Amino acid sequence: MSITAKQFQLRFITLMFFALTAPALFGLVFLYVIDIFSVDQIIAVLTAPPIPVFAILVTAVALFYFMLFVRPIAAYLDSPDKFDTDIIREKLGQFSWHYWVLFLSYLLVAPAVTILSAENYASFIPAPIDWFRIHLVALIVSIVIGLPIFFLLFDLLGKALGGIILHRPIFTIRLRIFLISALVPLLIDTMLIQYYWTRTGYFTRETFLVWVLLELLAIAGAVLFVGSFNQALKPLAQLTNEHISDDEWSFEEIQPQSTDELGIVTRKLLELMEQQQMNQDRLTFSNKLLLNVQNQDDTSSLLGNILRSAQSHIECDRCFISIYSAKNKQLVCVMYTGVNYEEGGHFRARLDEPLLAVQAFKSRQTLTAEDPGDPRFSHKYLSHFNITSSTAVPLVIGGESIGVIEYVHTTEDQHFSEQEIHRMELFAREAAVAYSLLKDQQERIALQNAITKYMEGISAKIGKPFFIAMVTAIAELLEADEVIIGETTNDNDAINSLARFNDGKITSDISYYIKGTPCETVVGYEARHYLSGVQKLFPGDPRLTDGDIEAYIGIPLFNSMKEPLGLLYAVFKRPLLDHHYIESVMRMYASRTEAEIERVHNESRIRRMAYFDNLTGLPNRSLLYDRLEKAIAHAKRTNTFVAVMLIDLDNFKSINDSLGHSYGDALLTMVSDRLLNTVREEDTVARLGGDEFVLLLPEIKGQFEALRFATRMAKELRSKVGSSYTIDGRDLVVSHSAGIAMAPIDADNPELLIKYADTAMYKAKEGGRDSYRFFSQAMNEAAVERLNMETAIRMAIQEQQFRLVLQPKVSVADNKIIGAEALIRWHHPDWGVIPPDKFIPIADDSGLIIKIGEWVLEQSCKLASEIWGNGIHDASIHGLAVNVSPRQFEHEDFIDVLQEKLRMFNTPAYAIELEITENVLIQDATEVREKLNTLKKLGVRVSIDDFGTGYSSFRYLQDLPIDTIKIDRAFIQDLPHNSNNAAIVEMILTMSKHLELYTVAEGVETNEQLEFLHQRDCPSYQGYLFSKPVEREIFLELLKSTNDYQPVPVLI
Repeated sequence: MSITAKQFQLRFITLMFFALTAPALFGLVFLYVIDIFSVDQIIAVLTAPPIPVFAILVTAVALFYFMLFVRPIAAYLDSPDKFDTDIIREKLGQFSWHYWVLFLSYLLVAPAVTILSAENYASFIPAPIDWFRIHLVALIVSIVIGLPIFFLLFDLLGKALGGIILHRPIFTIRLRIFLISALVPLLIDTMLIQYYWTRTGYFTRETFLVWVLLELLAIAGAVLFVGSFNQALKPLAQLTNEHISDDEWSFEEIQPQSTDELGIVTRKLLELMEQQQMNQDRLTFSNKLLLNVQNQDDTSSLLGNILRSAQSHIECDRCFISIYSAKNKQLVCVMYTGVNYEEGGHFRARLDEPLLAVQAFKSRQTLTAEDPGDPRFSHKYLSHFNITSSTAVPLVIGGESIGVIEYVHTTEDQHFSEQEIHRMELFAREAAVAYSLLKDQQERIALQNAITKYMEGISAKIGKPFFIAMVTAIAELLEADEVIIGETTNDNDAINSLARFNDGKITSDISYYIKGTPCETVVGYEARHYLSGVQKLFPGDPRLTDGDIEAYIGIPLFNSMKEPLGLLYAVFKRPLLDHHYIESVMRMYASRTEAEIERVHNESRIRRMAYFDNLTGLPNRSLLYDRLEKAIAHAKRTNTFVAVMLIDLDNFKSINDSLGHSYGDALLTMVSDRLLNTVREEDTVARLGGDEFVLLLPEIKGQFEALRFATRMAKELRSKVGSSYTIDGRDLVVSHSAGIAMAPIDADNPELLIKYADTAMYKAKEGGRDSYRFFSQAMNEAAVERLNMETAIRMAIQEQQFRLVLQPKVSVADNKIIGAEALIRWHHPDWGVIPPDKFIPIADDSGLIIKIGEWVLEQSCKLASEIWGNGIHDASIHGLAVNVSPRQFEHEDFIDVLQEKLRMFNTPAYAIELEITENVLIQDATEVREKLNTLKKLGVRVSIDDFGTGYSSFRYLQDLPIDTIKIDRAFIQDLPHNSNNAAIVEMILTMSKHLELYTVAEGVETNEQLEFLHQRDCPSYQGYLFSKPVEREIFLELLKSTNDYQPVPVLI
């Protein structure tokens, strides 16, 4: 409020005081001016007894009125919330006539009291005309004093009580104008008459009539002026008339009726009220729709309300509601006037069809067509509606169209006004919001139900099953084409997937660098979304382009210390309209995923602390014993052997004490790395503590193989682990002692096996260190024997104790020699003949096989040159076959050595055939292919020896340049009685024929075997049936006797 109760009372009393005193003073002064009273008479009048009595009566009436009228208003102003405003409205309505009744009564009584006092106490003898003149003075006073005070009092009431709502005006503008326009001329005329009368002393009947006529004209003019003003105020009066209800009028019925400021104000007010009415309708419409959403009604109820409300506020013949289907990329009319909701649609329209609704949807603008022949009405689904004019309003939310409401007329000369179109657009906005809210609510409820269902299934899972269940749930919930939970590498530049859902199924995990991919913007940062065109943003990511990906949403994963763990991301082959709910779902799953990854990490860390050495990362004693126990159990089931090698560094203590623990720790770490690089993938390297390491070597086949393998491993360790180490610029040379125990030879439980290996290690230290010992005496003796054999092989190479023998290869068809296989023999001067299977494995382990192989290759080239070296090809002759060990074939100089031997004896390449085993083919595929291609270019034949007993993959027969396969004797020896072997041989022969490979059967010893091969078109064989391996001279004799040998040419 603008004034307080106290201020109001003070101002009201002041104005009432002036209303009671000012007229008396002004009137007496005026009577003096017009020479009716003298000063002495005025004083006598004021001191006459009737005047005080009159003053007391007036004061009493004023106080009574003050208590009756002003006090309640003051009480209201003090506590407006506790007071009934109807009482105030009632008093305001009474004030106007209260004021004038009291004031005019005062002006009628006051002149009479004045004249009576003048007659009785001031020697004034009034003439009859004096009564008239004195009352004219009262009229002048009422206008000069009463009217301004009246206005001031009403202004005061307006200022104090302007907050009270009035149903009708108390003091109208028309009344104000009438009082001013009528009473001011009346005042002027009356004052002029008084002045004229005073100066001339004449006041005739004609003068009085003229005065009356002038007053009547003034009043008539005021009435006309008020009438004109009333016309301008009439629209405003209509707007404020409390009896008018919404059902009885419309804004079109009220128009401004003047061209002045009031006309403009009326127009503006009409526009504002019309806008208010429209907003009220919009609010009512919105509330109805929101009630649908709040009650979780179905789509049909909501769209039904939209349709009914639209037609109730917009005059049209039909209304159509169409919703966009992102899945089908069509605009689907789901409801229209008189027809119920149909989710599948009553009719559909592609976005390339020329429909008004489609154009409005695509442009996101309201479009109107008013030509009945408009082609946009001629659609096959709309033509039978006979549309003459139409307005299509898009339903837009978040800048994207989700549907269209189309209003149509089916009769001519009907069009939609601008106001109606504006109302349509307002309703469309509300409808779009409500529809979007309902859909969001439905999706949210469905999502919550689905999430609850999935969470119930996921909550019980941990580890890998949890991650698989997680990506599956996310992909199905969000209809994503791929979902990955990825864990970062140590330097955060790559991702290893923990689970991957791709194209509807769980697929194998992948690893990839994130540089130049959207994942790079997520890992360690914040959630990112690319709703469309992600390929263009990251053209260097082949996984996006190859997968035809459009959209990407990624959520970073952090541990409880806010350190990056990786990310959870989903990709889509379709653009996304909104990312909020997808991202919120993924955040929820990401939170659970973070917890599980951290749990796995913590579990792994705890397990590592329990089972792995903190310094080297190698398995500790607990894990070693566990693996050793399993290895021993497996050995018992498979009749294999397990070797345990306990290694202790020599003089480690002196290094640790003299250089410090940092050097010792660094040395132990480097030793562990070298040990890991020496063993096989299936072996275990463990650290027991201090400088003791253990090697667990499982799955060794045969006792001799165990001895051979353990010995070779010990030698490799001496060369690799025993070399120098550079730490902080210092070169340290460290040797080691090793003890070896075998299971089940020495023991069959982990504790004893480790204990025996430890005992053997101390024996090695006692024997001078930098050596190894077996726990078993027999094994030690075998190791010594093996060492002696290795020494003898070295001597045999130097003294040329080896020789070659030849076993003929014979044609099955005519029993003629077509070639031979060169086989090595060793005749030791003291030990006699030593079989190849006794010394070849030792030579292979020690690396001496390289030198032996070069000697065999040299001698074979010499013999081949002698027998088949004249350079004339013969397709029936296959030259001399030479066995090549895997280690020899792998040697980097193998091709150069072969070429050197061929040149040394001028041996044609086609006179030499190299026999390799299938095991050679499982080495580095690229290197093997390159070497075989080089041999092919040289003209050297290549055969696979012992086919079917090794790698046994038929793929290499297609991919590699191989000429011959040799069927191993294991498949020949039981022919034809062993049906399995017979089937295998038949299969190999059939396959070779289709692949155009030559075949040699090894180990043929009976005529039955030969007959079996002959019936199945095997081209050649070798074996004791024809000849055992023989010396060069005997082979030449056989060649002469069967082939009329005259050194025949060979043709490859």
